Amino acid sequence: MSRKPQVPRRGSGPIVTFAILAVLAVLAVAYWRLHGSQAAVTPVRAPTKLLAVGDTAPPFDIRTPTGEVTSSQFAGKAWLVEVFAVWCPHCQREAPTLTDLQKKYGQRLAVIGIVGSPFGFDGTTPVSAGDVTKFASDYSAGYPLGFDVTGANPNPYLREGYPSLTLVAPDGKVAWAGSGEVEVSALEARINAALK
Repeated sequence: MSRKPQVPRRGSGPIVTFAILAVLAVLAVAYWRLHGSQAAVTPVRAPTKLLAVGDTAPPFDIRTPTGEVTSSQFAGKAWLVEVFAVWCPHCQREAPTLTDLQKKYGQRLAVIGIVGSPFGFDGTTPVSAGDVTKFASDYSAGYPLGFDVTGANPNPYLREGYPSLTLVAPDGKVAWAGSGEVEVSALEARINAALK
């Protein structure tokens, strides 16, 4: 009985390798589209020396839709500075809380929002005055919001994320600083302590 001569099979190795590489490339692009743009809008760097309790609060000069606001306007009263990003969900949720605090404490406390991220709502295009106005409207931010025109980069009030909050006592010294959403009761306790 004679055997049929066997025809050597073509190797499927290169095809499988190519298919695996194609799948990995698609997954990498999908991951970047979901997460890469968000990673790009985190602060590039915080100041080399973060503000600490007892430090003299740095001056600021921000441009808002209704004019300029400077730190010198708040001499003798407490102020709460928030460095925020319009795309940040924590900043969005915290805006009504800060508005309520502004109303509650009246002339004894000023709340100010300073744009810290260079990106607008989509996380990729540059932030604009329109983005700030939309943020104020959509999230009930009833306090001055604007861009620091001093050109400080990174902003000295920025910590390691958004929102970054700094409470300044009436004597111009930092009374408290932190980042992330803060419970309203904890903020009120810090404000009350700074006003004593």
